[in-house]
Amino acid sequence: MDRLNESRIAAVLTEPFGGWFAYRAATTLHALHGTAVLVGLDADIVIGAVRGRVLIVPPHTPHSASCPGPMASYVFDPELCPRIAGFAKAGGTRALDVRHAGGVLAHRGALARPEVLAGIGSELERSLATGEPQRLDRRIARLLDELRDPEVDRLVAIARTRLSSAPRRRPPPTSTAWSNARRWRRLIRRSWWGLATGRSKA
Repeated sequence: MDRLNESRIAAVLTEPFGGWFAYRAATTLHALHGTAVLVGLDADIVIGAVRGRVLIVPPHTPHSASCPGPMASYVFDPELCPRIAGFAKAGGTRALDVRHAGGVLAHRGALARPEVLAGIGSELERSLATGEPQRLDRRIARLLDELRDPEVDRLVAIARTRLSSAPRRRPPPTSTAWSNARRWRRLIRRSWWGLATGRSKA
């Protein structure tokens, strides 16, 4: 199983985003549920042919990143931060203006403190929310609302959408919030097993 190879010294998790600070990073190929924003303090970050001090990666985009020096990383939930996801998808993986590194650089001596990481993330959330949110299929939106209820019959909810198999095999474009993303993946696997066998897999 691929894993992230990094020396992480601080992390924070909020409802709309997660953030962490590492001395250096070199990740294997992976894709994230959310929009990734990477900020290098002393050196550029490299993702494939893209290089820059501040990079953005759209949700569900396979990539590997490396930075020889300290780096702050943020991942914004695409459902709770749809305009950031729209902004990222509009231009793809790319370098952003270095002004977006301002908060990280201004607090470089305090990045090991979770409250500082959270404050910088909130600033990025406001400054990057400039894109157009992607509209969900109404059936997917209704399904997401149902799945937030832990008492809902998940097999019935999915079957009721009457969607083709392709959309149900993987999370929809904006997927669910952090707390439901893992549940969604388990749900899809179990639902297809149940639909194929007529039973519910525990």
